[in-house]
Amino acid sequence: MTQPRNPRPKRRPGGSRSSRRRRHEGDWLTEKLKERFVRFAELLEQKRQQDIADGTYRPPLDPSVKEKAPGLAAEGFSSFFHEQEKPSG
Repeated sequence: MTQPRNPRPKRRPGGSRSSRRRRHEGDWLTEKLKERFVRFAELLEQKRQQDIADGTYRPPLDPSVKEKAPGLAAEGFSSFFHEQEKPSG
């Protein structure tokens, strides 16, 4: 006597073919972006080391120290505009 036939499951555990392909493409894109960012960081480090060797290295600015811009009045900015006369009384 033959064995009873097992019907094919209606849903695949890994999802449909298109969903598996989309997931694969997303994983591939994520991996490529990671590789590019790692390579970019390596290039920046190489440039920094070269700048240190050449004596042209300038360390990044300290974010806690902020330069204050002069006020607009200090530059004579208000002289470009005619002030409105205030009504008397």
